[in-house]
Amino acid sequence: MALKKPSELFEQEKPSPKKSVREDFSDIKKDLDKVDNLRVQIDTVSNSINNSLADVLDKNINSLSEEYNLKIKKFNKKIEEYKKNIDVKVNNLNKSNSDLRADVEILEQRQNKINIKNITEEVLTEVQDVLTGNLEENIKRLEDKIEIIKEAYEQNILNEGLLNEPPETDNEDPLTPLDQNFVTQDDFKQHYTTFLNRIQQQLSTLGGGGAVRIQDMDDVDLSTAKVNDKFLKYNSTSGKWEGADASGGGGGSGISTENVRTNTLNVVGVSTFNDDVVFNGNNTNMRWDHSTSDLILFDNTRLEFGSNKDFEIWHGGAHTNLKNNGGDLRIRGDKILLKRADDSERYLEANVNNEVKLFFNGNEKFTTTSTGINVTGDAKVGVSTAQGVILTSPNGTEYRLIVADDGTLSTTAV
Repeated sequence: MALKKPSELFEQEKPSPKKSVREDFSDIKKDLDKVDNLRVQIDTVSNSINNSLADVLDKNINSLSEEYNLKIKKFNKKIEEYKKNIDVKVNNLNKSNSDLRADVEILEQRQNKINIKNITEEVLTEVQDVLTGNLEENIKRLEDKIEIIKEAYEQNILNEGLLNEPPETDNEDPLTPLDQNFVTQDDFKQHYTTFLNRIQQQLSTLGGGGAVRIQDMDDVDLSTAKVNDKFLKYNSTSGKWEGADASGGGGGSGISTENVRTNTLNVVGVSTFNDDVVFNGNNTNMRWDHSTSDLILFDNTRLEFGSNKDFEIWHGGAHTNLKNNGGDLRIRGDKILLKRADDSERYLEANVNNEVKLFFNGNEKFTTTSTGINVTGDAKVGVSTAQGVILTSPNGTEYRLIVADDGTLSTTAV
């Protein structure tokens, strides 16, 4: 309903003839009714405005809340991605650090193996050889060696990548350009350290850093080692490897070590053990007893067959167990015997294409035959009239043979 203007409710009327009191009261009442009508319209409009404002506010608040939640989710997702990336980079840095430490250890080990004294002696010996004997032939031999080294360089055997580059070349290699100048001592120190590391890496790839022939090894006693049918054995007293006689069967060829302790031992070929061998498990152990030639599995150490513990044998406490978890437990043999521990008595004997025997206290009591069975001694059957020996008549009818208390025999059809 359209809201009327106050001027429309209270129109100024033209002067009219004087009215009576009753007429004036009636006019006042009409004016009051118009005021009430106006108040109702105002209340309606006010409620409509309030409802509209509430709806608008609710919609705006809901929209802002959804947008805020969406932004929070995106922000949290970004944080998780950053965390994952940081974790990956940290792991990569740790791995690189471990690899670098391993490379440094290998480099140090190889450097420690380099015998400067031997190298010096070899050089002096070579020079002395040149000066003695046929000088012309010796110089020719040295020239041949130099030529071999030259060919190796020409074939890039020792080429690192910088040898073929001009000094002014500037690329991603930190050592380039080769003719660069340094502003501070720190720059020069860093460049020099990188250069030394590069040289050490190259040296670590050449020849392994040690002698490869037995006569060049300082810790080997050549007088005993270079003898036929000897093998190397370490002597902790002299601190050297010495030649020793083979023993223990099979020739014993190889390197003997006493009280060896190692995390991993990789053996290629035949290994000969001249004493007991103990296998220590997490809970139980096993031993090869050299003196008795017995493989001993201690209590609760299981001998397992199959990929999924299909068949197990073990002794635990007072009992020995055979456990089959996969398929049939098949015992094959043309003659199968079950006997007591001291081998003095039989419990069961099964013979291929022949009888199966059962024994009591070592005496045969039950035997299968080609036509049936043989029983030695009494055969007790049944304990009531519902049990007894069942016999089959020629026509196929089955009867149960029952004996009464007085010994009378009777039969009943089954």
